This record gives sequence, structure tokens and C-alpha cells, in this order.
Amino acid sequence: MVIKTKALLRWRLALIIFLCLLVPGSVIVGLAYFTVHHLTRSHAIEVVGTSAQHRYEHLSSLLQQNQQRLDTELAQLQQRCAASQTNSQAISKTNRACIEASLASLIQRERAEGAIFVGADKTTIQVGELRPSAQVDVPFLPDQLAYFLPREQGRVPSFLMRAKVQNQDQNQQRQSTLMLSYSASSLQFIFVQPRELGNSGETFLTNAKGFFITSARYKSFQGHGTEPISTNPMQRCLSEENGETLDLDYRDVPIIHGFRYVKEIGGGCIMAHVNQAEAFMPAQALSGIAFLILILLSALGAIFAVALSNKIAKPIEDITRNIAGFNLDADHTRQAMPVIDPTYREIEQLADTFNHLANKLGEAVRDKDALLNALNLHAIVSVSDPDGNILDMNEAFCRRSGYSRDELIGKNHRIVSSGMQDRHFWEEMWNTISNGQAWRGELCNRSKDGSIYWVDTFIAPMTNAQGQIEKYISIRVDITVSKNNALAMQASNRITSIALEEMRVAEERLAFAFDGSGDGVWDWDLQTNKVILSKRWKSMLGYEEHEIGNELTEWSSRVHPDDFPQVLADVQANLDGTTESFFNEHRFRCKDGSYLWVLDRGKVVVRDANGKALRMIGTHTDISQHKELERIKAELISTVSHELRTPVTSIRGALGLLEAGVLGELPAKAMDFVKVAHRNSQRLLVLVNDILDMDKLLSGKMTLHLDDINVNAMMQDAITVNSPYAANYQVQYAYSPDPSLPLVRADYQRLMQVMANLMSNAAKFSAPEKSVDIRVQACGKQLRVEIQDYGCGMPVAFHSRVFEAFSQADSASTRKQGGTGLGLNITKKIVEAMGGEIGFTSEVDVGTQFWFTLPIVDEEAGTNTSAQVNPNQS
Repeated sequence: MVIKTKALLRWRLALIIFLCLLVPGSVIVGLAYFTVHHLTRSHAIEVVGTSAQHRYEHLSSLLQQNQQRLDTELAQLQQRCAASQTNSQAISKTNRACIEASLASLIQRERAEGAIFVGADKTTIQVGELRPSAQVDVPFLPDQLAYFLPREQGRVPSFLMRAKVQNQDQNQQRQSTLMLSYSASSLQFIFVQPRELGNSGETFLTNAKGFFITSARYKSFQGHGTEPISTNPMQRCLSEENGETLDLDYRDVPIIHGFRYVKEIGGGCIMAHVNQAEAFMPAQALSGIAFLILILLSALGAIFAVALSNKIAKPIEDITRNIAGFNLDADHTRQAMPVIDPTYREIEQLADTFNHLANKLGEAVRDKDALLNALNLHAIVSVSDPDGNILDMNEAFCRRSGYSRDELIGKNHRIVSSGMQDRHFWEEMWNTISNGQAWRGELCNRSKDGSIYWVDTFIAPMTNAQGQIEKYISIRVDITVSKNNALAMQASNRITSIALEEMRVAEERLAFAFDGSGDGVWDWDLQTNKVILSKRWKSMLGYEEHEIGNELTEWSSRVHPDDFPQVLADVQANLDGTTESFFNEHRFRCKDGSYLWVLDRGKVVVRDANGKALRMIGTHTDISQHKELERIKAELISTVSHELRTPVTSIRGALGLLEAGVLGELPAKAMDFVKVAHRNSQRLLVLVNDILDMDKLLSGKMTLHLDDINVNAMMQDAITVNSPYAANYQVQYAYSPDPSLPLVRADYQRLMQVMANLMSNAAKFSAPEKSVDIRVQACGKQLRVEIQDYGCGMPVAFHSRVFEAFSQADSASTRKQGGTGLGLNITKKIVEAMGGEIGFTSEVDVGTQFWFTLPIVDEEAGTNTSAQVNPNQS
């Protein structure tokens, strides 16, 4: 371990020293390289731009000098040859000869190709060789000194220069013009291969369209002037821009371009360029030099770093060796320390510090031993491996868990787990300590005898030099008593909170229910004889909330005197416990003196230990509208019963006599009207009887006389009575008597009414020449009667409304057969009043089966009884 530490320290020191030397040196070399490299590149670009600028200045100076000489020559020519004649006077032969001689001499001096003179009288004199395209009136711009003629295949480009002189003659301004044609080769000396651009450099001149004017060194690439140059730098130059750039030239070779726009020739470009490979060669050479310098610095730095690290590490290794052999239990003052080179005062101080630390460490060991002894007396301590298996524990652990030391060594801590903490709890704890972090929490453990105890636990992981967990130290404090008290308090608080929350929800639901129902609420405290009346209770009577107090007389004084005895009796019966609750309909006096019908419902909700009522609550419901409807219905039923049924019966009888021919034979047409009237009177009488039956059923005034009935005999009577009706529809009833059928308990007349309704419906909706099957069978304590027709059936949408009052299926067959829509509703109420059930099944175009059940006679019960029909039974 010591050898490894020494080698590691030496090489780390060497690496640090090496980096301290290499990094700054590399930065300095790099900065120097990049600076020189940038300056070299900038100088190359500047040289190209300067070369282009010098060519531009030379060309501009040459053209200006030519222009000045040309202006002078023109003025001298006019004076010498008397060329400024009036328009009316033609140039004489002598003058022409003089002009031609002067032009020839001028061509020779200027080394021009030809010359053209245009006098004030428009006389044109041409001398020398001129291109066919040369014209006198060429388009010169204001600053233009020369004009290049259009290019011609296979010929060197040429350009014109012009001079003008204004002449005054009889108040008229006229001018003479002199033009010279030069070969572009006369400008080539300006653009010879420049030495400053190296072996690959060149300069040339183009016109406004990008065609070469002067020759270039790479003729094989330029097409000898047959195609214009369209490179990016040329396009920039011809758009009147000056500058330098790195781009491709007309050969697609990377070039440094320097370009200048030439306005003196009407738009053109002077271009100077050199290959980037040649121009930047010195800069590229610098990279090799910089690389060699870095290698040299690295080698020197490595040698120096190793030497210096060895010198620094030697005394440290001596101290490390002494520390490794230090014995904590021995007297450290007698252990010799290595002799330290005084050059390294810091290391000498480190040795002194170690001696001082050894003293402190001895004291700490003694304090640790005392602390552990105290901890073992009051805390539960254990040591476990990384998997949680117990390696060691103190006596308190054995005493509290009930296990011996031998039973615990090597066992997992799960041996004392109570199972009360869930899997998520343990996963969270292990995730914490396995990541090297301490954990604290409350654990519920189980001792050997099965008893539960709580401990406040602190678990700290112990790691080795590599950061790996070697073991866990667990320190626990028994908190069973305080934990049980806290759990009891929490349970009590939780129960209280739940009760309060349930009470709040119940009160909110009750308030919502009362507010939604529109009822008034009263709450009577019998101990104080005070009553709390809701806002709705007061507003129902027309009062504001503050106009009625909480005295019991606020309620009792407003009950109608005729209704008060019954109300008081109902309330007293509930107070005495005779009834579970009470409800009473009575009148209540309003603020304006009128009376309001209310339904008063109440119940005792609190009693003492002796059963004495302490609190009663209830509601008031406004039933005035209901009472008014009952009054109107009673009047209507009375009218139907006394004012309509008697005359309808008389009319039906009279029409029956007429139809039977008692009063003599009637004409055929009159007989038809009588028959129609007779049938309608029968239907009206049935409707009146159905309405009266409905009123009796709903009001509970219909009394049933229950007898033991022989079903076979009853069926024969029903078939006999209803067969003539079925014959009108060409339908017959089919029934097979069964002598074994038991008796049923029913009202014979009402049972015949039920059979008449079901059998007549089956006949009306059966197909002609079909039969209606009637079947009876015993089903437990009930007898089931089935009436099956084979007619049109009922649509599914109508099934839910079959037994509703005034309900009929919307179909052509229904409208044809007619009916009141009350028969099935009355039938259902009668069957249910006799203790049975009724239902049906139907399928369109197949048929319908109605069935009902009746209770079978109990032989031990009586035979003749009466029953009042309850309107709420159905």
C-alpha cells in the first residue's frame, strides 16, 4: 500500500508539473503561431490589393495624359489648318490636305491605329486603319476617357479616345471632334507579370461585360476572350466595388483576388490575383515550426517534471512510511520520525502536525471508549454487513429483542421485523443507505415473545477507501411508550375528524335537499320549548325572516282551529313513541289572513335514556295546488257520475231499441246512422265507467270482495260473455280446462272486468280467422293466466307506456280499433290490488301475450274477506 502510494504521488506530481509547463508554453506557442500566421495571410492579401491599385492608378494616369495631349493636338490642328469655318463655307482641298497630314503625323506620334476628324461643318476626315465598328458618336459617360469597341473574333481589342473644341460663329455654338483609335496591346505593358505576385500571379483588364482586354497568362483557360468572366469577384468589381477576397478564379483555382472598378473606360475591372497555395505557403510552413517547438517543450517539460517530482516526493514518502508503521496503542513519542530536508519547511510542518495529531488521536480513542460504554448502556446498537446480516450487537439489543447473541449473529435484521412497515418503506430506506447516505426513522419491531416495540433508529453506512460500503452501524432508542401514546392520540383525532367531516357533509346534504325541495324546515327543542323556523318556512306564509320569532306559539297559533286537534294528536303520538313519524295535512294562516294547505311531516330525532323526546324536526310542504286539483277532479267526477252517465245510459238504451227494430223498420240510411250512434254511445259509456273506476282506484274508495274462485268456471263465464264481441272480428277463444287447478283468492266481478279488458284487446288486434289462446297454470303460490293473440303486435318504442293512462300505440290498427286508453291501466291496478302481478311480451307481426298472476287460496285462511284498494299500491 505504501509503495503504491509513493508511485502514485510521484507520477501525479510529475503530471501536474508537466502540465504547468506544457499548458502555458503551448498557449504561448499557439498564440505566436496564430499571430504570425494571421499577419502572413494579411500581408499576402494586402500585396494583391496593392498590385491591383497600382495598375488602376497607372492606367488612369496614362489615359488622362493621352486625353490632355489629344485636346492640345485638336486645338493646334484647327489653328494650323483653319478648320473652324462656317457651315456655309466648305473645307478647301488645301485645308483637307493639311488636316490629313496632321492626322497622319498624330497617328505616328501616338502610335495609334487611326484617326477621325469631324469639323464644325460635319465634314469627316479619316486617316489610318479603323475598325468597321468605329463610330464618331460613340456613347461616352461624363467621367469616361476611353471607349472600347465591341470585340471581334480573332482580333486584339481596340479603344477610342475623343477630344472636342467649341467654336463661336454668328452666335451659334458648334464643336469640332477628334478621335483616335488605339490597340489594347498598347496597355499590355501595365499588366505584365508582377514580381510581387510570385510565380502564379497575374494582372489583367476587362471591359464592362467581363471580356478580357489585355492578355492573361493562362490563355488556355480564358477562351482567348470569346467568353466573359463570371466569377464572384468579377461580378462584385463590375458592380462598382473595390476590395480583396478569397475565392475561385476563372480556372476554378483558389485565388487571392484584388479588384478595382475602372470608371475611366466606361465600366471595367482591373484584376490582380495569385494562387492561395503559393501566397499562404510561408504561413503553412509556420505550422511545422510550431509543432516542432511543442514537441521540444514537451520533452523538456517531461524531464524537468520527473526530476522535480522525485525531489518533492522523497520526504513525503519518508513521512508516509513512518505513518504506515505508526502504532496507535504504543507510545508515539518514542517512535522516530525521518530526517526532513529543511528546504521543505511545509513538509517539516506536516511532520510536526502528525505528532500533534497522534496526541489528539490517543485522547480521541480514550473518549471513544468512554462514549461507547455509555452508548451500550442506554442505546440498542448493532453492526451488519452490506446485505443486512448481523455481525455484532450490544447487550441492550439482545435484552430488548429477547434473542441471545448466538441466535442473532449471522441472521438478517428481518428476524425482528414486525411486518407493519410496507415494502415501499423498506425500499426507500435501503435506497438511502445503499447510496452512502445516513437514514433516520421510526421502526416497529417484534421481539422473540411476539410483543411489539418501537425504536427511533439511526443507520449510518461505513465505507472503505474506494467508497464501497463495508458495513452499517445502527443505533436505536426505545420509544414504545411515547409511540403508543402518540398513536392513541392520532387515532382519537382521526375519529373525531371523520365524525366532524361526516356531520358537515350530512348537514350540507340536508340543507341542499331542503333548499332544492322548496320545503320549509322547523326544529323544535322540547327542553327549552323553542322552535327554529327556516327562511323558506316563513316566506311560504308571506313573512320576512325577522317578522317571526322562535317561540312555539309562532307555529301553534297559525294552525286552523278545525285542524288543530288532529294535528296535536298526531304530534303527541310521535312524542309518546306510538308512531315512528307523523304527517298531517292542515291549513295554515298566512300574513294576509288567508289559509294555506300544507303537508306537515315530523319525527323525534333525540330521546333521553328514559325514552323522553328531546328534539323533533320536520318540514312544511305547500300542497295548496294539489288540494285545488283534488277539488277540481272531485267536481269533474261528480259531473261525470251524475250528469253524464245517466243520460248516456238512456241514449244507449233508446238507440238499442231502434237498432233492434222495436219501433218498426227504419230506412237503410237511417239505420246506418242509428248503428253508428249506438256504437259511439257504448264507447262513451265505457269511457265514463273507466273514469269512475280510475277515481275509485286512485282515491282508495274501491272495495274488493275477495272470494275463493274456481278458475275453470270463471274462464267459461268470461268466454261466454266476450265471445259475441270476438265474433265481430271473426276471432274465437281457445281454452282447455284443467280440473287440477287450485282455487284463487280474488274479487269475481273485478276479475271478470280484467278478463274482459284483456280478451277484448286480444280479439281487436288478432288477425281474422285466428284464435286467441287462453292458458292457466300454477306457479308456486301464484296462478298464472296467459292471453295470447296472433295479431300485429306492439312496437318496441311503445312497450314502456303500455300500462300508462290514456296511452295508445300510434299505429293505423290502433286508430282503427279505437279505445279509451284506460283499460290496461285499470286492469293493472285491479290485479295488483288483488295481490297479483301483470306483464306482457310482444313482437311486431307475430302477436302479443298478456299475463297476470293471482294468489292461490291458503286452505288455513278464511274464505270471505273484503279489502280496500290502496291507490299507492301500484
